[in-house]
Amino acid sequence: MRLAGKVAIVTGGGSGFGEGIAKRFAEEGAKLVVNDIDDAGGKRVTAEIEKAHGQGSAIYVRGDVAKNDDVKALVDACVARFSHLDIMVNNAGISRSSPSTSSRSISRRSTSSRCSAARARAASSSTPPRRRGSGRAPASPSTTPRKAPRSS
Repeated sequence: MRLAGKVAIVTGGGSGFGEGIAKRFAEEGAKLVVNDIDDAGGKRVTAEIEKAHGQGSAIYVRGDVAKNDDVKALVDACVARFSHLDIMVNNAGISRSSPSTSSRSISRRSTSSRCSAARARAASSSTPPRRRGSGRAPASPSTTPRKAPRSS
């Protein structure tokens, strides 16, 4: 249980990679705040985590990470329930195949900019509520492409 005693927020946790991350973190002992804009998915994942790991092991907080007030409310709900925040996984993003975006054209640049702005808001909102002496609350964006290191 590598994450025992840790508290994590997983944005976009109602499906896909975010769901997998949230469930794996719970398996490793973390308390979870599952965040999504899809209430059905977020509540389902939270219920599945609580069924597998006990009542109170996860909460669902609806919110759009593209909105400052929603991000602040997300972090505030985490601190109110679990008293601190250790890990923030910024997984939420816009999928080109998303039903809500399929009817309009979204460029890769605008999607990337929106996700980057959401990560910045989440990171700035998550900084203050950490435990004394626990270090920083790392932000782990899964939507940022990274180049593989060059082999020598």
